[in-house]
Amino acid sequence: MEFSTIKQRLADDDLPDDAYSYDVEQDFWEWEDAERLKDHYRQVQGNRRS
Repeated sequence: MEFSTIKQRLADDDLPDDAYSYDVEQDFWEWEDAERLKDHYRQVQGNRRS
């Protein structure tokens, strides 16, 4: 499942009950951090080309 899909399903409250376990939430937080870092690097890379 892509990160955008799980974010949308979380917002829609469309996940099974066990999706809110600590392990799953920890994975989500790490995934969210990685996505945010990737976006940051893309922005930095884009600014260097200017």
